[in-house]
Amino acid sequence: MGRKSQYSDKQKETFAEIAMIARGAGRTWEQTFEAVKKAGFKSSLPYLMKIVEGPSIREVNKEFKKFESKRGRPKGSKNKVKSDSNGSAIKEVDAIIKREIEARVTVALKLKTSMLKSA
Repeated sequence: MGRKSQYSDKQKETFAEIAMIARGAGRTWEQTFEAVKKAGFKSSLPYLMKIVEGPSIREVNKEFKKFESKRGRPKGSKNKVKSDSNGSAIKEVDAIIKREIEARVTVALKLKTSMLKSA
């Protein structure tokens, strides 16, 4: 995080406006810098150029990250999966598995008993 500026936002806007007017009139950066210094600017030419050019890429990216969407389903979404909190879905699956096992064991036992009877 950078150092806090000695100028308020209003002062920065004023300096930027003066610099843009001077640059628009065809002045060089050095001439523009001298004009802004007369208005009370006490920093360097690169800082003036930074003020005029606007925020850096890092600052812009920082602002965009604030509005990045969160992962997952948005709050209040209507397409929620309905599930019982008491685990009835798991109980249903367990019941299906139990019936299938009982059926297979019953068939296997009947087959074995019929083989033993015939022998």
